[in-house]
Amino acid sequence: MRVPQAKLVGGGSSINGGTALRNTKNDSREWIELGNDAWDFASVHEVYQTLESDHVRGTKGPHPIERAIPTELGGIQTAFLKGAAEIGFKEVIYFNETGTEGAGPSPVCRVGDQRVSAADTFIYPRRHWKTLSVMTGIIVDRITFSKNNRATGVILADGRKIDAAVEVIISAGAVLSPAILQRSGIGPEDLLRRHDISPVVHLPVGRNLSDHPCIPLVAKPRQGSDPKMPPQRTLSGAATGHVAGIGCNLNKPTFSGTTFIESRDPNMLPKVTLDYLGTAVDRASARECVRTGYGLIRSAAMQSVLEALFGIEDSIVGSEDELDKFCCANVTSTYHFSSSCRMASRGRGGVVDQSGRVYDTTGLRVCDASIIPTIPSSNNMWTTMMFAERIGRSVRDGQDVGHYSSKL
Repeated sequence: MRVPQAKLVGGGSSINGGTALRNTKNDSREWIELGNDAWDFASVHEVYQTLESDHVRGTKGPHPIERAIPTELGGIQTAFLKGAAEIGFKEVIYFNETGTEGAGPSPVCRVGDQRVSAADTFIYPRRHWKTLSVMTGIIVDRITFSKNNRATGVILADGRKIDAAVEVIISAGAVLSPAILQRSGIGPEDLLRRHDISPVVHLPVGRNLSDHPCIPLVAKPRQGSDPKMPPQRTLSGAATGHVAGIGCNLNKPTFSGTTFIESRDPNMLPKVTLDYLGTAVDRASARECVRTGYGLIRSAAMQSVLEALFGIEDSIVGSEDELDKFCCANVTSTYHFSSSCRMASRGRGGVVDQSGRVYDTTGLRVCDASIIPTIPSSNNMWTTMMFAERIGRSVRDGQDVGHYSSKL
């Protein structure tokens, strides 16, 4: 499938919707079951709090979070909240409180109408540091190793070499970090040998790739429905008219995908395979999700601002087979890729340990969405930043995750 990637300073946080939702207790339980006892809910909750600057919640971290206020909402969004109440969803103001489920404004990384990316918070204020050098417009080919599998640096696609003083930390995302490791000889042995790459470590790099599948329900707004949006400054693609609707996302899918290199050439993108709705559990979840979304759009509040839905009607929603066909024909990606360099015990498909260190190597870590043990029940960005903050402390303090100072 085609997988757009953020190729700029700040990564996905510089182009995505900026949603700052935390992972759930159930997510943390899954992570613990995979051997990550240091990533319990209480521990990660503390990290989120130190990151967030949310005047409403009283936190004073470095990264600002705001929510849309009622006066920023357009007519369609207001109707959405009323429609959700019609079908039984409670209003939620603070989604990051434990156990919240309902409808309301998502917390986003912004100040007024200005996006705030990870680069805005963590890189640009430190550009004057003599110890910081930011190189753009480059592609990393592979990691270099000395004896005993110690990472010594990286080789760029143009042949230049950069030596590491202490560690190499790969942060190219859940699609491209596996490719760098695979070209370096870390991955499934059969894949490496197929491309004449000498194996360094046999690990399931590129497996367990996950995403949040989305089935969109789309309708045309009625004349005068006020389709304005709160200020987020996002652009999903060129459009020639207004459409509105609901994205029916599966936030806990059970399918497993892969991202594997097809060549040793660092300029060639890997092949990404994602078996959306490939399991009976996911198809059942999709049917339930779409039926809920359909009911919401058919609510009196939403019908007052939307015309007929495109491509779906009562007869489809009422038939399991027809609804499966609709879901499979319309499912798309949310681009929330994760878990392809899974943090887990070796016996549970792990690539890195709880501190992000690649197994059977020294001086090599991965720190991005690829190490999240299982995909969180929310947008990935904020969870990824939490992982980065926690592993960053570990690197700074020279201690394993779970044994470090919380002071910045």
